Amino acid sequence: MYRGWDVRIRNTEIIQKATPEQDATLAGSLKVAWVAGLLSTLGDALGTYAASLAIEEAIEEEALQNKKDEQLEKRLENLERQLETIQNMLKSK
Repeated sequence: MYRGWDVRIRNTEIIQKATPEQDATLAGSLKVAWVAGLLSTLGDALGTYAASLAIEEAIEEEALQNKKDEQLEKRLENLERQLETIQNMLKSK
């Protein structure tokens, strides 16, 4: 444990002895980190927007498919009625 305390004290001393050039490098790296964080946040926002568009598209596609299915069902019912009519006409002859 004593060694850990010694390392912490030495690290603090090193930070306190930083030169202006090191401060400028640190400030530059903080700016880069800030820009990277901003771009990451924008990327997350775009990803969320893309996911919401994909969900909306899937919902619209499902609604369109349901409409097509209903139309096919009506056509099938119509064909069944026509077939029954023809069968009844054949039976009555």
